[in-house]
Amino acid sequence: GLRLVKPYYFDFIANVKLRWSGKTLVDIFSEEFPQRPRSYYEEAVSVGRLRIEGRKAGVNHVAKNGQRCRHLVHRHEPAVIGDPV
Repeated sequence: GLRLVKPYYFDFIANVKLRWSGKTLVDIFSEEFPQRPRSYYEEAVSVGRLRIEGRKAGVNHVAKNGQRCRHLVHRHEPAVIGDPV
């Protein structure tokens, strides 16, 4: 059989780096994590899944060095074989 992990929410936390300072959250995440389209990050900021200092930010919020940003995602782990190795 297979072993499954129940889907769960995970909060990625990162401090704003100097190279990110002066950019919007959407710009930062679009450039650093291009696996998702820019529209995903725009929506994430709008609905509060992407926050700065624990608070909802606007899409045009400019990050400052040292601030803490959080990105809440819903994770689905792949199934693994349940047999002994």
